[in-house]
Amino acid sequence: MQTRPAVNDAYVPEYWLRHSEGFAVVAPEGRLGYVDEVRFGSGIDRLDAIAFRCTGGGGLVVVPLSDVDRIVPECEEIWLRRRPPSS
Repeated sequence: MQTRPAVNDAYVPEYWLRHSEGFAVVAPEGRLGYVDEVRFGSGIDRLDAIAFRCTGGGGLVVVPLSDVDRIVPECEEIWLRRRPPSS
């Protein structure tokens, strides 16, 4: 069972990104797919990207965290600033 952060930490973006597998990935044009994995850089303490599969099929799309606009934990959604070219 996952432990959630204390109430005052509930919207810490890094916590939700680390626990976002299965969250919907949404761009201004609409829902793109669902987070398949969270990618780390040089170590477990460095989160670099999320990878998702498009709802219409296709390969894995990797999105750097700089493209994430916001996280809506109560809806289990990650909103991107724009649609990635490969999606």
